[in-house]
Amino acid sequence: KTPDAQASLSGWKEGVREVLEWLVERPDAEAFLEPVDPEALGIPDYFEVIATPMDLGTVQRKFRTGRYRTAGAAVADMRLTLSNAMEYNEAGNEIHEAAKKLSKLLDKKLSTSGLKLEADEKEDGGAGT
Repeated sequence: KTPDAQASLSGWKEGVREVLEWLVERPDAEAFLEPVDPEALGIPDYFEVIATPMDLGTVQRKFRTGRYRTAGAAVADMRLTLSNAMEYNEAGNEIHEAAKKLSKLLDKKLSTSGLKLEADEKEDGGAGT
């Protein structure tokens, strides 16, 4: 890679790291830090409703292990975490409302982050956990 390409690559990674750290530190993010455990939560239909589960802890692990090739792929998984929570839980539900709030905050944060998100394709390796 050329030095410019390498700088660009490390730049998006730094931007994603900052946004992800910021997101997981939000008070409303606690419910989204680990994979949903349908048995423990008494929601046996979760995997029937949610085709591609995702959580912010998994996003962090995938990021740390280099599984994302673009900022767009990492951000797509952050958004998937929140959209899954809003899809499964009805409006007015505490989890739905927390996800909705975080989604709006994430969009605002991304708009000022300078990250280029036009490459929204997923990384190799398929769906997360």
